[in-house]
Amino acid sequence: MDGVSRYLLMVDKICSVESCENLSRARGLCRHHYNAQWDKAHPDVIKQRGAKWRQDHPDDSRVRMAQWRMANLDKVKAYTASYYRENADRCRAASAKWARVNPERKRINQLRFYEAHPMALVLAAHLRRVRKYANGNFKVTSRDLHRLLVRFDWCCAYCSEKLDLSFRGRNKRSLNWDHVMPISRGGHHSVGNILPACRTCNLSKGNKFLMEWRHRHVSLHVGNIVQHSSSML
Repeated sequence: MDGVSRYLLMVDKICSVESCENLSRARGLCRHHYNAQWDKAHPDVIKQRGAKWRQDHPDDSRVRMAQWRMANLDKVKAYTASYYRENADRCRAASAKWARVNPERKRINQLRFYEAHPMALVLAAHLRRVRKYANGNFKVTSRDLHRLLVRFDWCCAYCSEKLDLSFRGRNKRSLNWDHVMPISRGGHHSVGNILPACRTCNLSKGNKFLMEWRHRHVSLHVGNIVQHSSSML
C-alpha cells in the first residue's frame, strides 16, 4: 500500500482525546497528543535534550526565559517564595557564596535597591543592631518613620536643622535615626525610642543618654523630644 492510500485510510480517523478534532497519526492520537504522551513517558530524555539545547544556544535560552518570566510574574513570585521556604538554608548559603565571588556586583545591586527603597536601609541597619544586643525588637514600619519626620517638620529633633533626605553621600545634614535610649545601654528598637536626627547630632550623641549629652550641648531643643518620647511609650 502506497503512502497516498495509507493517508486516505487515516482521513476518517480522529484523535481519541476528547474534544480534539485533529486527525489521528499514531496509536489513535494526533501528532500533538502523541508527542505529549511520549514526552511524559520519557522525562529524562526531554531533560537532556533541553539541557543540550540551552548549552548550544545560551543567548536564545536567556531571551526565552526572560520573556516567559515577564509573561508569568505571578507564577515566578509564587514559585520563588515556595522554594525559599522549603530551602532557606540552601538559599542563604548560595547567596553568601555568590556574594563572596561577586563583591562588586553585590555592592551595585545593594546601591540600586537602597536608592529605590531608602527606608529599607534604615530599618535593616537598626534591626541588625537590635539582633546584636538582643534587647527586644518592636516592629517599626516606613509609615512610622514618615510620621516622625512630619511631626518634627522634616528637621533634626535635636538641633532643628532641615534634614537632607536625598540619601546620597554622608553630609552633615543627612538623615539618621537615633535611639533616644541607646541600644547598647538597654534601649529597645521601637517607635517610642526613635527620633530623626542629622548626622552631626547622631554621631555626637553616640551611646550617651539624652541628659548626659545635654550637659555638653546646652542649646539643644529637648522639650519637644521629651514630650514625644513620653507620649509614645
